Amino acid sequence: MKIKPSFFLDHLNEILPSHTKHVLVAVSGGMDSMVLLDLLQRTSLSLSVAHVNFQLRADEADADEVFVQNFCSYQKIPFYSRHFDTLNYVKIHKCSIQMGARALRYKWFADLLEELKLDYIALGHHLDDTLETFFINWIRGTGLKGLLGIPTYTKSFFRPLLPFTRGQLFEYAQSRNLQWREDPSNREDKYLRNVIRHRIVPLLSDLSPDLYKNFSTILLNLNDDYALSEQAVQSALKELTLSKKKTSFQLEIDLFKLRKLNPLKPYLFRLFSPYGFTNWHDLKRLLYAQSGKQLFSHSYRIVNDRNRWLLIQRRFDKKRTYEIHAPKIIKEPLPLSFTISSFRYKTALISIDFEKILFPLQLRTWRPGDYFYPLGMQQKKKLSKFFKDEKFSLLKKENTWLLVNADGAIIWIVNHRLDDRFKIRSTTHDILNINPL
Repeated sequence: MKIKPSFFLDHLNEILPSHTKHVLVAVSGGMDSMVLLDLLQRTSLSLSVAHVNFQLRADEADADEVFVQNFCSYQKIPFYSRHFDTLNYVKIHKCSIQMGARALRYKWFADLLEELKLDYIALGHHLDDTLETFFINWIRGTGLKGLLGIPTYTKSFFRPLLPFTRGQLFEYAQSRNLQWREDPSNREDKYLRNVIRHRIVPLLSDLSPDLYKNFSTILLNLNDDYALSEQAVQSALKELTLSKKKTSFQLEIDLFKLRKLNPLKPYLFRLFSPYGFTNWHDLKRLLYAQSGKQLFSHSYRIVNDRNRWLLIQRRFDKKRTYEIHAPKIIKEPLPLSFTISSFRYKTALISIDFEKILFPLQLRTWRPGDYFYPLGMQQKKKLSKFFKDEKFSLLKKENTWLLVNADGAIIWIVNHRLDDRFKIRSTTHDILNINPL
């Protein structure tokens, strides 16, 4: 269906948030991106252009870059370009060229977004891209979310051309006498997307002249169904959640209620896939695993802790040992004051025989093999046994700090138990008082 050129601009003005002032346009030099750039030039927006050279097509890629740069120079549009060694990136990260190029491109776009204080980055995806992505995800066996299409807005990116077909963009480009570069690789069928574009879509168009119209209707219906199911997922999450800590993200889930969800598989996927847990079999096994078992994603972990699951954001800070070289006030890892006195402070968390102390002291977390002599006992006890007897959860063990002497002896399990070797005796003259701040 032919569309008047003015309709493109009307649509853009309709979906563009009113506060938008500065937009970065991702321009490859192809028809789609040149149409997008032309449309945005017809607004009052402040524009910049970003071009990525993936160095995959030698002289042709360089010619694309020169074409876009010359256009921007003539139109007085700020131009930014970046060269990537895509093949080396793909080799290191063991991914496809398409996935590698996408990761490199979006990472650079995100950097520009922050550096240039942009409102949005505009991308030239259109209805054909959505249709092709639909079939790619369908072939790969995606869930419902993978069939929903490309969103108009995602964080700081927006795609104003999504309702329009490639053919409609071509008509617009001709009506505006636009120039663009053709990428010869788009004519090759070595990529799945191109096979769908050149073989499957034309066949479907012959079978159904209203293919694009019907596909747009399907997307609307699928998005409505997804929104409806999302209400059920969020309602279940509210019912399952025992507690939530926003600082140092932690979610406590009722394990008994989680097991009773029906149907279990889609609930588990929808609840935990946003945190990187996408393997249904791993999640199901953890449901009935012994307490202490864990499941890891890149940024989160799930701990099976008796009758609950703990969803915890992973920490990648390597430093779990802090040295204290003299009595003083410290703020990390705990806010504490170390003071020497001839008497025991009533407000002290703990008071220790200072004559037994060797600096530098350490505050660290526990390690396998750690032991101490619990106050009132003459025999040593492994910390693992102490934790078990005191019914420490895995998370509590990980977040319990130890005050350790310079010779390696554990002085104090912070906020829990003093080592008998460091208790105050009748012969003690100087006392190390440890107070909270």
